[in-house]
Amino acid sequence: STNQKLEGKLKVIFEIPIYALTEKSLNHRVAEYEIRIKNELGDSLEYSFLRETPQRYWRYNHIVGYILIYKEKDDLYTELFLPEKKIKRYYWKSAKKKFIKNHFMNGTHIYLPLYDNNDIISYIDELLIEIKKRNIPKSYYIDREAYDNIKYMIDFMSV
Repeated sequence: STNQKLEGKLKVIFEIPIYALTEKSLNHRVAEYEIRIKNELGDSLEYSFLRETPQRYWRYNHIVGYILIYKEKDDLYTELFLPEKKIKRYYWKSAKKKFIKNHFMNGTHIYLPLYDNNDIISYIDELLIEIKKRNIPKSYYIDREAYDNIKYMIDFMSV
């Protein structure tokens, strides 16, 4: 399991966050909510307080899972961590924690010495697209920003 591997010689390369919704979608929901609350409460102090709730901030507050990309010896692995499949709906205003677990995915391992760095990057790019198509609800958003910004700066064989 990954927990056992993390204690060994596993090297985490990326932890790509998966959000329950895009930033634009959250901002739209927050705007609708604010209009409804303002109509109910007016310009009261309570309304001002509600405008500052942490749920309205997208980054880091609406992460529901991760894609873990790690290296062990000469092998590159990818694992997916998401909430239980029984959780059908995401409530953006909820303060309840949703626990995540590893979800099995087939075909997410490559032996690095067979590929050059550009091939490895292409493989990861294609794999992220396939993971989104096959394993992640359509409304979820994979935040590839950090990965896309630095993927060409990494020498995967020397990590």
